[in-house]
Amino acid sequence: MDNTGHPKNYGISMGLTFSVIVLLIHAIVDWLNGGDSRGDSILWILQSILYFVAALVAASSQFNAQSHLDVPLFGVVEAGRGAPMIMSVVMWGYIIVRSLILDDAGMFGGSGVFPFCGFILLDFIVAFSFGHWGGTIIKKRHEDVDPNS
Repeated sequence: MDNTGHPKNYGISMGLTFSVIVLLIHAIVDWLNGGDSRGDSILWILQSILYFVAALVAASSQFNAQSHLDVPLFGVVEAGRGAPMIMSVVMWGYIIVRSLILDDAGMFGGSGVFPFCGFILLDFIVAFSFGHWGGTIIKKRHEDVDPNS
């Protein structure tokens, strides 16, 4: 809880925690591949699964932190959405920095920029969707606790 009596937003903290985990996995795979991005598609599948797990953990943590309040489900779905959305932003930041360092010019120039932007949008939609789904699962699990919802 912060000093105003409101529980903290677990979407942010879980998003950053899971981002570190995914970044480490991504960096290790990149290192094992000699800096080549060949493993990105498989890592994206793993990352998508972790979007859902992070959403469940964040939403559950949000509910547990405020279960004593009058409206314990307030912000649970939002926390579930927030964690994977933060993960998506952090991972695309990593991918952009990696591409700049490795001088992957095709990603940012010519026709490569359109698929790149499309992949970012698709990933963010997947993160949002899995986050909403995970948050909704936790909310529905605890709806009997909050008769006001």
